[in-house]
Amino acid sequence: MQWIVDSEFVNHDLLNYRCNVSGSIICDEPLRSCQYDPILSDDSSINATAKCGIEGMCYVCLHKALFPMIGSDVLMIAIFFACGVLAGAAGLGGGGLYVPILMLTSNFLIKEATPLSNAMVMGNYLAQILINVRRRHPHSKFRAMIDLDVPLMLLPAQLVGSAIGLLLAPILPATGIEILACLLLFVAATKTVMTAYKIFKKETVAAALKRQELLLNRMTHESAAANVAADDGKQERLLARQLRSESSASGGAGEASFYPILAPTSDADRTNSVLLTTTAEDLHRARVAYRRKSIWKIGGLVLTWLSFLGIFVGSSNTKGGRCSAGKLGWLFSQLIVPVCAVTGTAVSLLKGAYDHVEGRLPGDVVWTRRSVVMLPLLALLVGIVSGLLGIGGGELMAPLLLAIGMLPQCASSTSALMGLFTSCSNMAHYMIQGTLRPWSSYVYILGLVSFLAAFTGRIIALTVVTRLSHPSVLSFLLGFALYAGLVLLVVQIVGNPIDWSVDDLCGK
Repeated sequence: MQWIVDSEFVNHDLLNYRCNVSGSIICDEPLRSCQYDPILSDDSSINATAKCGIEGMCYVCLHKALFPMIGSDVLMIAIFFACGVLAGAAGLGGGGLYVPILMLTSNFLIKEATPLSNAMVMGNYLAQILINVRRRHPHSKFRAMIDLDVPLMLLPAQLVGSAIGLLLAPILPATGIEILACLLLFVAATKTVMTAYKIFKKETVAAALKRQELLLNRMTHESAAANVAADDGKQERLLARQLRSESSASGGAGEASFYPILAPTSDADRTNSVLLTTTAEDLHRARVAYRRKSIWKIGGLVLTWLSFLGIFVGSSNTKGGRCSAGKLGWLFSQLIVPVCAVTGTAVSLLKGAYDHVEGRLPGDVVWTRRSVVMLPLLALLVGIVSGLLGIGGGELMAPLLLAIGMLPQCASSTSALMGLFTSCSNMAHYMIQGTLRPWSSYVYILGLVSFLAAFTGRIIALTVVTRLSHPSVLSFLLGFALYAGLVLLVVQIVGNPIDWSVDDLCGK
């Protein structure tokens, strides 16, 4: 059996891995083994205080390498594939599911499970983006399903919040963070299910009206055929008299109530009317302008992400504690990028720079002076909580997008794009720190499993939505995934010791 030994323990607290002194972690084979560590044993500041036992021999609890695989490894991969299918179908990254499962099925420590979970989250979101990027808006073949205006407004604030959460996570009490996570997941799951039920009722009514419309069309065609055969106009006059009598009996609302095709009934109808009255040349020009703006928006998102990555690299290369002048300078510089990005996007949205030829579609976010202020603040809160809990943020961002009125398909697709940027940011952090280098076999295999599972789940979900004509299925799946994450988190909390200790903010 091979054991993973991190040769660069610079960014790890090895004392938490001790296994030969009282109060240390439990190190049970075949997944973990208590092995001698020369780095700690040669450190006089540690062995002199008997932190590694009376003899000064330091042993740390190491995890097995992925290969050769044993039965528990196969079971872990099978469970991850099932969870990845569920997460991909719901439009989540799955971080809320992956971390507890890594700890429960493979005996990973929380500091090991979090970076491995981010690798799977990134693979999950990448698979979703490859599918979502080619799909069109449910009410328009002209626009993409991913609303790029939302990430431009919310992603910078979410990245800042995530950086703040990562800074506060080692300081705040672990038990308090876990309880906060349970409360937030419960609220988000309950809110999502309630929203899904409301959407489902609207879809049911719309489906009934659609059936009535098809029935009326069939009746009209049959009546027209009878009129042609009779060639005397009696059937047409009889149908008109019947419509007038039904209208009078229902207080003048009969035609609109029972025959919705006779009058415009939705924003989609008005949108189609606009497109029909637009010339082919104007429509082509609008398509080109839309694609050009989309490229600029994607470029803005990439530049924002790269600026955050550059700031992190500069902060990592700065010596000193968390409260040193250099560290604080880099921390405050992180606020410049989101403020500029959000302000510029807000001004453009309020001026209507991102208007489309069809106008406003059902589910589009209404950008007002209030929303351009409140929504980035909510994204900042989502980022802080995500950084504290070690998740990608999709578990909270997707319910937020549903709550502000986005369609389930658009909300899950847009949330996946934002999750891809945040997970890539976290992965870049771990790679710069060298955290993932010893776990390369796990990163590659689990990332591939997550990618394939999410791809499968997304295809299945979209196929079911298309055949059932109920996009609310995605919202129900999202709520179920959140509840599943809540149950796993509760199981994890029960097995962990209670910790209300608070560390020094300016510690190393």
